[in-house]
Amino acid sequence: MNPEEAYLLLASADFGEGFTVLLYKTAGGKYFACERTTWGKTERIMTLQKSQAMKTYREFPIHHTEFEVAFPEAELEQTTG
Repeated sequence: MNPEEAYLLLASADFGEGFTVLLYKTAGGKYFACERTTWGKTERIMTLQKSQAMKTYREFPIHHTEFEVAFPEAELEQTTG
């Protein structure tokens, strides 16, 4: 199995000096953020609730995936809630 098929890159932010944070969604619909350094080393992985992931997505300047694809349930919640 190709690991990249198990998760989707949603958004990212480069904080300078080789520090980047990437926001992902798993094939199972879970969200996590990954802190990386210039050297490609993963410093920390943080699991996120959907609401936290949506907030992070909106705050990050670079979007790799459309909001509707990243959070398809959000449209339903807004129209029914």
